[in-house]
Amino acid sequence: MTTPPVPSISTTLRPVLARGLERLLDLAMLAEVDMHLERWAELRSRTGRAVVVRNGAGTRRIIESPYGELRVIVPRVRSDPLRSETAWTSRLLPRYRRHLYLRSSMFEYFWFRGLCSGDPTLAIAAVAESPAIDHAVTLGAHLRPLFAAEAASMLQDRFDGEPFDGFAFHAMLDKVGRKESDPEHRHGLLIALGWHDHKEPRVLAVEAGLPEHEGDWVRLLQGLHERGLRRISQRRLVNSIHPPCWRAIIRIMAGSDIPTMQLQRSQLEQRLAIKPLH
Repeated sequence: MTTPPVPSISTTLRPVLARGLERLLDLAMLAEVDMHLERWAELRSRTGRAVVVRNGAGTRRIIESPYGELRVIVPRVRSDPLRSETAWTSRLLPRYRRHLYLRSSMFEYFWFRGLCSGDPTLAIAAVAESPAIDHAVTLGAHLRPLFAAEAASMLQDRFDGEPFDGFAFHAMLDKVGRKESDPEHRHGLLIALGWHDHKEPRVLAVEAGLPEHEGDWVRLLQGLHERGLRRISQRRLVNSIHPPCWRAIIRIMAGSDIPTMQLQRSQLEQRLAIKPLH
């Protein structure tokens, strides 16, 4: 099997991409383990102890990728030896695979889902063939509050607080994670991407929170506004952003004394047919 083509990357960037991909793989496998433990959380021994539990981590495993050699840590899970279905094996890194295959289409998908370290080129999905792709796409939908907070903190350390030219940047808002019936499983990462005209986007800010809570979006937007945000792109808003985020956008605009923000607020209210805030 040949490795699918990936976007052209300069030689000097490849070591950086490899390190970023290692971090993404480690993070994704921790999310996989969390999901597996939750699935078997009610399985108990005769003494009442959990049967399926985390059991440390193995040694770093060497994987070949289009970006060079990767060294990833595969978590260990202790399971019921009499029930094979309780055993955990990463679907991102099948047991006997020694090569990591990347599809260029997935590169772009995870770039715009915000799973990166500030540089969009690091947002590479650690996925290959189905069903690994389908599984990786859903990883963000099952974030525990603590896991979401840790992931946001890791990303914030790389770019949050960095000032930018608010008039030259547009911002596009997105989220990783979706609403679930159980409140413990609906936390996500709220993402803001920004770009200069004719340049590649980069991540501006990340917050851990509930995508359906207006206040969490307000917190994300307020930080951007204080750092110089002056425009929010409407090109992707109407079809991709849900009402709590719309309301947060308009609320931030309403509190701004910048003419361009006030004008955009009026235009956005008209487009979305939302009753103006007073």
